Amino acid sequence: MQDPKEAYNAEIMERLKAQAFPTSRIPEHFLAWAGYALRHESKNTLNCDTATFLRLHDLIINPAAAPMNFFDAGFLINAIETKTPDQLAGYDYVGVITAVQEMTDFWNETVEPIKQALMRKLQAQHNISRGVPDHKRIIGKA
Repeated sequence: MQDPKEAYNAEIMERLKAQAFPTSRIPEHFLAWAGYALRHESKNTLNCDTATFLRLHDLIINPAAAPMNFFDAGFLINAIETKTPDQLAGYDYVGVITAVQEMTDFWNETVEPIKQALMRKLQAQHNISRGVPDHKRIIGKA
């Protein structure tokens, strides 16, 4: 039987990757900001594997090829949030962080019920009364 923590993390990742992030919730310059973040950090600094880095790179180069999913959005939000005002000098930094915060809020509002439902499911399957310990932080208040 799979460890409850591993099962939780695996299923959350699967669900995030399966759910498209609504294009209406993506700010106009989001992919430009994310592209800057990816061009100026190593995959190790961003804490991602090669496959994830390449997928995100491809998403920025050709967003029409595949829709952005919740995993992509969360990862890119986190990458943008590592940038300083000087690094995003070509953009209104207050505008950037405000838009990114709105995306983060929507991400959390959408993902939190999914996480809670999955937690209840795993608690029932594994007879756990206090939750799955130390679940992986993905974004925002997670």
